[in-house]
Amino acid sequence: MHPLTNIYLPAEARREHEDVRDGPRFPGMLEVTDAEGADLPGALGNAIAVVSRAADEHRTGILISRIGMDRYIVRAHPAVPYGMVRQSL
Repeated sequence: MHPLTNIYLPAEARREHEDVRDGPRFPGMLEVTDAEGADLPGALGNAIAVVSRAADEHRTGILISRIGMDRYIVRAHPAVPYGMVRQSL
Protein backbone atom coordinates (compact mmCIF):
# COMPACT_ATOMS: atom_id res chain seq x y z
CA MET A 1 0.00 0.00 0.00
CA HIS A 2 1.12 3.55 -0.69
CA PRO A 3 1.52 5.50 2.59
CA LEU A 4 -0.80 8.32 1.44
CA THR A 5 -3.84 6.16 0.76
CA ASN A 6 -5.09 2.66 0.02
CA ILE A 7 -3.19 2.55 -3.28
CA TYR A 8 -1.68 -0.82 -4.14
CA LEU A 9 1.78 -0.40 -5.66
CA PRO A 10 2.69 -3.12 -8.18
CA ALA A 11 5.96 -4.91 -7.44
CA GLU A 12 7.92 -2.95 -10.04
CA ALA A 13 6.72 0.35 -8.55
CA ARG A 14 7.52 -0.55 -4.93
CA ARG A 15 11.22 -0.07 -5.36
CA GLU A 16 12.55 3.45 -5.16
CA HIS A 17 14.67 3.88 -8.28
CA GLU A 18 17.34 6.46 -7.88
CA ASP A 19 20.27 7.03 -10.15
CA VAL A 20 22.87 9.65 -9.24
CA ARG A 21 22.91 10.90 -12.82
CA ASP A 22 19.16 11.04 -13.42
CA GLY A 23 17.69 11.65 -9.95
CA PRO A 24 14.62 9.84 -8.59
CA ARG A 25 12.18 7.99 -10.83
CA PHE A 26 8.47 7.93 -10.09
CA PRO A 27 5.92 5.17 -10.77
CA GLY A 28 4.06 5.67 -14.03
CA MET A 29 1.21 3.38 -13.02
CA LEU A 30 -0.67 2.63 -9.80
CA GLU A 31 -3.59 0.36 -8.98
CA VAL A 32 -6.28 1.80 -6.70
CA THR A 33 -8.73 -0.44 -4.88
CA ASP A 34 -11.75 0.90 -3.04
CA ALA A 35 -12.04 -0.81 0.33
CA GLU A 36 -15.37 -0.55 2.14
CA GLY A 37 -15.61 2.86 3.76
CA ALA A 38 -12.57 4.20 1.89
CA ASP A 39 -12.47 7.60 0.23
CA LEU A 40 -12.28 6.61 -3.46
CA PRO A 41 -12.11 10.18 -4.85
CA GLY A 42 -9.32 10.95 -2.38
CA ALA A 43 -7.46 7.75 -3.25
CA LEU A 44 -7.72 8.48 -6.98
CA GLY A 45 -6.57 12.06 -6.37
CA ASN A 46 -3.53 10.81 -4.47
CA ALA A 47 -2.73 8.32 -7.24
CA ILE A 48 -2.97 11.10 -9.83
CA ALA A 49 -0.60 13.22 -7.75
CA VAL A 50 1.97 10.39 -7.62
CA VAL A 51 1.67 9.41 -11.29
CA SER A 52 1.72 13.04 -12.46
CA ARG A 53 5.43 13.21 -11.59
CA ALA A 54 6.16 10.48 -14.17
CA ALA A 55 3.66 12.01 -16.63
CA ASP A 56 5.44 15.37 -16.35
CA GLU A 57 8.80 13.72 -16.93
CA HIS A 58 7.56 11.99 -20.10
CA ARG A 59 5.25 14.83 -21.21
CA THR A 60 2.14 12.62 -21.29
CA GLY A 61 -1.31 12.84 -19.81
CA ILE A 62 -2.91 10.51 -17.27
CA LEU A 63 -5.47 7.79 -18.00
CA ILE A 64 -7.75 6.32 -15.31
CA SER A 65 -9.18 2.92 -16.28
CA ARG A 66 -11.72 0.90 -14.35
CA ILE A 67 -10.51 -2.71 -14.38
CA GLY A 68 -13.05 -4.31 -12.11
CA MET A 69 -15.54 -3.72 -9.35
CA ASP A 70 -13.92 -0.99 -7.21
CA ARG A 71 -10.53 -1.38 -8.97
CA TYR A 72 -8.81 1.27 -11.07
CA ILE A 73 -5.49 1.76 -12.84
CA VAL A 74 -4.04 5.29 -12.90
CA ARG A 75 -1.19 5.62 -15.38
CA ALA A 76 0.80 8.02 -17.49
CA HIS A 77 -0.34 7.37 -21.06
CA PRO A 78 1.00 8.77 -24.35
CA ALA A 79 -2.48 8.76 -25.96
CA VAL A 80 -3.61 11.41 -23.46
CA PRO A 81 -2.40 14.96 -24.19
CA TYR A 82 0.12 16.37 -21.74
CA GLY A 83 -1.55 18.08 -18.77
CA MET A 84 -4.87 16.26 -19.16
CA VAL A 85 -6.53 13.46 -17.17
CA ARG A 86 -8.95 11.14 -18.99
CA GLN A 87 -11.18 8.46 -17.57
CA SER A 88 -11.95 5.20 -19.38
CA LEU A 89 -14.73 3.18 -17.78
